[in-house]
Amino acid sequence: MNTVKEIAFDDVEVVASTKQVLLCRVGHGEIYGISRGRLLPGSEILQTGDHGRLVLSRDVAEALGLVPSTVEYPLGIAAVLAGKSTSGAGGPPVRPPVRRG
Repeated sequence: MNTVKEIAFDDVEVVASTKQVLLCRVGHGEIYGISRGRLLPGSEILQTGDHGRLVLSRDVAEALGLVPSTVEYPLGIAAVLAGKSTSGAGGPPVRPPVRRG
């Protein structure tokens, strides 16, 4: 189980911003919309054009897809989440992930 509560990302550029949201390019990757209220102390980016460090809680980083999830899925759910049907009716209903630890 990963006990890291905060994750810092360097080389983050704010490509656009509003009063509530920063649109950030993380590294040379994709652009993510991040609520200003989710920024943690240590973040160096505040407005369009800023380039620097972004600090988020691990939960927020996971929800955005910036880091691998620590959530364990029930056996067989991976196929459903990948869009592969396990039955003629589109597969079993998807249940929320189960947190362990």
